[in-house]
Amino acid sequence: MSPTVRNRIMDGILAALNAATPSGVPQTLDGRTEPFQAAELPSIVLFELREEDQPQKDSRWSPFLDRTFTVRLEVRVIGQPARTAADPILAWIGQVLGGSQIGGLAIQCHEVLTEWQRVTEDYPYTLVQTDYRISYVTLMTDPTRQQ
Repeated sequence: MSPTVRNRIMDGILAALNAATPSGVPQTLDGRTEPFQAAELPSIVLFELREEDQPQKDSRWSPFLDRTFTVRLEVRVIGQPARTAADPILAWIGQVLGGSQIGGLAIQCHEVLTEWQRVTEDYPYTLVQTDYRISYVTLMTDPTRQQ
């Protein structure tokens, strides 16, 4: 069976963020859930967050679903001030994803929310969570196809 358009979008985001990353920007990891050690920071982890779907309203009945998929990128940094340590990474993410059509799979991708959190577990670091909303369309009866 073919992968869903959603899964191909995730693969496209990972590929884009891991292509020609600037100095100081780490590779983006896919859904890592294990704790990080201080030596592994900075880090970027990509997660699926939510998807909302609704039938297209072009006519009385449409074979297409308008999908709104939200992904979260978690950026972990050590450094003071945290905004200085995180800023080049957040800028890279915004340059790559902002307005992207993710290889022709998406209609649009844009940033919708960013939150900062100070974490003091074994060592202090800052967690920045930034959410991107991706609009795309699939067939109502087959999430692997767009037409």
